[in-house]
Amino acid sequence: MTAYHIYLDQTLIMSTDEFTTTASVTGLSPATGYRFQVTSADAAGNESNLPFGIFVTTKDTPCGLTTTWIGTAGDWHDPLNWSLSAIPNACQDVFIPAQGDVTIVSGTNVICQTIEIEQGGNLEVQPTADFHAIPSRSGPFNVLGIFTYDIPGCNNGGNPEFNCTEFVQFSDQVTAGFLIDGGDIIYSASYTVIGDIIELSPQPNSGIYRCISFRILDNNTLIRIQGNEIWSRSGF
Repeated sequence: MTAYHIYLDQTLIMSTDEFTTTASVTGLSPATGYRFQVTSADAAGNESNLPFGIFVTTKDTPCGLTTTWIGTAGDWHDPLNWSLSAIPNACQDVFIPAQGDVTIVSGTNVICQTIEIEQGGNLEVQPTADFHAIPSRSGPFNVLGIFTYDIPGCNNGGNPEFNCTEFVQFSDQVTAGFLIDGGDIIYSASYTVIGDIIELSPQPNSGIYRCISFRILDNNTLIRIQGNEIWSRSGF
């Protein structure tokens, strides 16, 4: 073996020699899932089969902040248009100043905490787009049970180990189990509820280092903050 090849979402992004065991990847978006795969190769260029790899989700921007539109005319879902360099999440406030011209395009989903549009600013919500501004609330809430989310466009016909449905199960007031990002391992976590925010803390040494948090919309609906995904209750 003389080299390692690193793939991001099945696209080769870099290669290293056999003595290099770490690599840095830049330019990733916040609160976004990525699949990494690594192969080895010999001096003749023979490469090992592409493995299933691992899924990771980059860290989200924090809750409780205000993000300001800094673009002119453009798409809500372009992170470069926002002061925090990330698409607003479900627990952030949004400010659109005068001359800001924002479009939520058809077929997309937007959830934020509050929105303020200065005189002269504009927000266009195209047909079939879904927009909600949901102010922070306090309970009591009852989230005990199972909530699921179907990954859009997922087809695991070629790889039955990939799960197209994610879930989280709140077993009692402090513990939860979850399966996310298409994986086939159910992880355990402790969780806390502060106001309408649920924060999961995976068990130590689980290998899960991503942010897992939800806003409670109601007792039957959660919004995963990393990606503004709507998760629905499927059982108790």
